[in-house]
Amino acid sequence: MIAESYDIQKYMQRFDKDKREVFILIERKTDINDRDSLNSNFYCKGADLEMLAAMAEVTERVAKQMGLTFDETLEVMKNAHLQDKTVMRTRYKQRIDKEWSVLE
Repeated sequence: MIAESYDIQKYMQRFDKDKREVFILIERKTDINDRDSLNSNFYCKGADLEMLAAMAEVTERVAKQMGLTFDETLEVMKNAHLQDKTVMRTRYKQRIDKEWSVLE
């Protein structure tokens, strides 16, 4: 994960909690040969309220790029998250069914 790199760790050590700084790192990764392993890693540092405010700011910027309202963007994010989880569960189930099928 990127958050384990030396440069990122060094940067995160400079945080001043009194200034309410927030660090959010989201990494989407997969092995190109194995799409079933698609997942997201994240690392957050900061107070809960500040992290939510930072995510809201990112969501607002994405909403402007997509030409949607903030609430519409949240709905799109929810649906995308559910769709991603459904695809992963379906692939996992198919793999289990294939590997654990009854031999005749």
